[in-house]
Amino acid sequence: MESYRITGETNLIQRKHLWIVLLIALVISIYLNHINTRRFNSIQEFVTGKTPTNIHLGWASDDIAHTMTISWKTQQNASSVVYYDTKPQGGAIGSYVYFVKGSTHSDTRIPDAYHHDIELAGLQPDKVYYFICGEPENWSQEMRFKTGSVTASNTRFIVTGDSYSNLTVRDTLSRNFAARSPEFVLASGDFVSRWNDHYSWDNFFYHVENILKTPEGFCIPMIPCIGNHDVTGPAPVSNYDYTSWYERFELPRNEQWYSLDWGPDIHIIILNSEQSTNIEQTTWLADDLSAHKDTLWKIVMFHRNVVPSNLYAPDWGALNYWVPLFDQYHVDIVFQGHCHYYTRSKPLLDATTPVEGYDNGTIYVITAGWGSELYPLYESTWVESSTRDYHYTLVDVYLNGSLRLEAMDYKENLIDKVWLYKIEHSPP
Repeated sequence: MESYRITGETNLIQRKHLWIVLLIALVISIYLNHINTRRFNSIQEFVTGKTPTNIHLGWASDDIAHTMTISWKTQQNASSVVYYDTKPQGGAIGSYVYFVKGSTHSDTRIPDAYHHDIELAGLQPDKVYYFICGEPENWSQEMRFKTGSVTASNTRFIVTGDSYSNLTVRDTLSRNFAARSPEFVLASGDFVSRWNDHYSWDNFFYHVENILKTPEGFCIPMIPCIGNHDVTGPAPVSNYDYTSWYERFELPRNEQWYSLDWGPDIHIIILNSEQSTNIEQTTWLADDLSAHKDTLWKIVMFHRNVVPSNLYAPDWGALNYWVPLFDQYHVDIVFQGHCHYYTRSKPLLDATTPVEGYDNGTIYVITAGWGSELYPLYESTWVESSTRDYHYTLVDVYLNGSLRLEAMDYKENLIDKVWLYKIEHSPP
C-alpha cells in the first residue's frame, strides 16, 4: 500500500508536470506561430496569387533618359504587362496611351515565385510617367517615375549599403533619404544575409516598393552592385551562384559590372568585387574609363573595401588591378560597402598614399550603415573622417562644376561634409 501511495503520488506529480510542460509548449508554439505569421505577413503581404508585389525600378541599359525598367514578382504564373502615360489615369486601362508586354521567368529553386521585367523605351528625358503593371484583373496601383536628363543639370543621389540586419533602422534611413528627393540610389551590396533567403529578398523589395518614394510620389530607381552576401561563397569565383541576383535585378550588360551616364557630366561605373581578379572585368574597366576620360565626374562603386579595415584586409584584386586605373584616369570618388561604418579618405594615390588636393587623388568612401550590425572603426593617417553610426551618404552635383558630399546619421544629424570643385568658385 505504501508503495502504491508513493507511486500514485509520483504519477500525479508526473502528470501534473506533463500538463505544465504541454501548456508551456502550447504557449511557445502559439507565440512562434504568431511571430512567424507576423513575419510572413510583413514580408509577403501582397505576394498573393497574380497580384504584383516587390515592384522596383532601375535600368537594363545605359540610357537613363529614354528608358526605365519595371520589375515585380507574383506568386502565380501571370502575364507581364505595363500600361503607362504622361498623365495620371488612375488605373483605368482604356485611358493609358502606351502599353508593353513582356515575358515571365520563374525561380526554379522555389515554388510560387514568378519574376517580371519590362523595359519601357523611347521615353522623353526629364519627363514624369505614370504606370500600372500586372495583368487584367490583377493590376498594381498607379505609380510614377521621372526619366533622367540628357543635358547637364543639378543632380542629387544617395549612396548606401549593407542593410540586412536591423530592418527597422533600414526602413527609417530609407524614409529619411527618400524625403530628400534623390534621382536614384547607389546601393553598395549585401541586401540580404544569405543569397538564397527568399523571404529576405522579398522583404527588401517590399520595403523598396512601399518606402523608396519621394515626397512628390516618384519611385526612386536603384543602381546596385553585388555584395558577398548576395552570392554564394566563399568558393572559387567560377562556382559562385548568381541565381538570386539575376532573378531579382534587371541590369545592363552582364549584370555584374556595367556603367551608366547621368547626363553628360556624371559617369557611374559598377564593379563586382567578388571577381576582382577577373581579367575580362579589368579589361572592360580600362576600356570604359578610356572612353569616358573627359567626363567631368567619374564615380565607381563596388562592395568589398580596397582600403584597410579592422576586420577585412584590402581586396587585393581591386587594389592591384583596378586602383592603378583609378589613378590613371583620375576617378573622383570610389564608394564601397562591406565594413559596417562610415569612412572618407583623404585624396589618395594607390589607395594608400595621401596627396594634397582632390584634383590629384581619389576619395575612397566606405558607406555601409543601412542597417547591418556596426563594426569597430579603423584609424589611420589616410582617414579624413569616420564614424560608427547608421547612416547614408547624400551627393549633390551642381551645374557650376562643384560636388557636395554629406553623410547623415540615423537621426538626420550631419556627420561629415566635403566639397569638391572642378572650377574655381564659391560653393552654391
